[in-house]
Amino acid sequence: MIENLQNISQLPTQVFGIDIVMSAIGVTTIIVLLLVWSIAWKGLALWKAAKRGSKPWFVLLLLVNSIGILDIVYLYLVDKKK
Repeated sequence: MIENLQNISQLPTQVFGIDIVMSAIGVTTIIVLLLVWSIAWKGLALWKAAKRGSKPWFVLLLLVNSIGILDIVYLYLVDKKK
């Protein structure tokens, strides 16, 4: 373990510089965008399922997180059939 700590001091400065901050901002941005995307689709799908009185779909949509995929399937395939 002490060897690992000594190796850290030998790393180039850009490892702890702006490169790491920019990569963290990029990952955070992607996560936030996916979260907004998922919440928007989930909210719309849950609203439609509740409005139709479809309890099984409501519970399924509420419990399964699929980055909006299941929600889109419900909205464009299942909801359109009825």
